[in-house]
Amino acid sequence: MLEIPYHVLFHKFFDYIFLKTFGCSCFPLLRPYNKQKLDFRSYECIILPLIKGINVYLPLEEFYISKDVIFDESKFPYADLFESFFF
Repeated sequence: MLEIPYHVLFHKFFDYIFLKTFGCSCFPLLRPYNKQKLDFRSYECIILPLIKGINVYLPLEEFYISKDVIFDESKFPYADLFESFFF
């Protein structure tokens, strides 16, 4: 039987719960990036797989790195833009 290296080293199975779907809708905490006190604490963004942390993209603005993110994996805001690419 073929075993994965993680299981051989740690004698337990790897937990894949933390993995999220690429391109799904998410709501990061943007308070550290706010310039004024009354700015919104979060916007709807999309998750991007980049190098470190949870990278999110706010359309027409910029990229953010946040550790406090709420995911909605049932909603894909840009699915209609790439419909001809995936189907």
